[in-house]
Amino acid sequence: MNPIYKLIGLVILLVTVLLVFNSVADKGILSLARFTSEPDNDDDEVKSARSAVEIIDGQIAVYIDRQIQEQANIQTVRLESVEYRNEIHAYARVLDIQSLLDWWSRYRAIRTEKKIAEGAVQVSRQEFERLQLLRSEASNISERQLQQARLLWMNDQSKLDATQDRLKDIRIQLIQEWGSSLADKLMDEEEFARQLFERKSVLLLVILEGHKELPGNTSTLFISEQGKNRKLAQEAYYISPALLPDNQIYGQTYIFHTPAASLRSGVYLDAWIPEGSESTTGISIPPEAVIWYADKPWVYVRDGEETFLRRDLDEYTVTREGWIVKRGFRAGEQIVLHGAQMLLSEEFRWSIPDEDDDP
Repeated sequence: MNPIYKLIGLVILLVTVLLVFNSVADKGILSLARFTSEPDNDDDEVKSARSAVEIIDGQIAVYIDRQIQEQANIQTVRLESVEYRNEIHAYARVLDIQSLLDWWSRYRAIRTEKKIAEGAVQVSRQEFERLQLLRSEASNISERQLQQARLLWMNDQSKLDATQDRLKDIRIQLIQEWGSSLADKLMDEEEFARQLFERKSVLLLVILEGHKELPGNTSTLFISEQGKNRKLAQEAYYISPALLPDNQIYGQTYIFHTPAASLRSGVYLDAWIPEGSESTTGISIPPEAVIWYADKPWVYVRDGEETFLRRDLDEYTVTREGWIVKRGFRAGEQIVLHGAQMLLSEEFRWSIPDEDDDP
């Protein structure tokens, strides 16, 4: 064969091989490009399923999709307008009344002696009067018999007087420690004493911090275990100013009594004292919805299906109806009742830059 034709054939074969190789290489590159681009698409999907944070009208907004809300069990409640009375927050301590129990035992013993002495005086007096009458009607009663009857009567009267003096002394002891109002209540109201010493009611030392004083005409207040729901607070009833101070909290002290329930001696309680008789209107914030950040209370307000705004509680008042605010919230708005802490964590998670983010 002509060498020229052989050379032409080799050139054609070489060109064909190069074309085939380039075609295969192009397909491989495209496939590799598609493979390496898929994670980016996945990242976009993951990012779209996540929450995000931005500022809306000066408020921090957290976006959480519906699926994550359900998984986190985020629950909301609709705000309501309520009427309430201003209250002063104070503290109360359940008093140990062992000294009162000891006093009560002595008092009952002396009181029993007094009753016996009164009976003896009545009998001896009646006997003297009977003998005196007989002597006046007939002379068969001697002067000696009459004098003996008089002495017996006088002796019984002396015992009664001594017993009455002991009752006065023990009352003074009680007044010195607990005050005259409680002393009178214990000595004059049998049912009150019975309830107290059978542990059906307890005495409270109510402490108003600093230089605060109990508002005039206060007859009742509300108490609850510290940190418990304010709406479950029970009533306590005024007795008198207290003579004893509290060892831990400085302030004016007062004595109240309340049903014992499960209250234990020495336990400190929250006390809520009504201030004035007029009611005012505000928006009630459930205590469970409040979270603390930077020494301020906050709540999350729903602003759409997947948007929550963090809003602070400005000038709030803690009452039996909950936390009351007069501005910043509207009746009908929904706030997060359960899950607010998770939203706060999510908010700060998004404030931390990703390692892959550009500087």
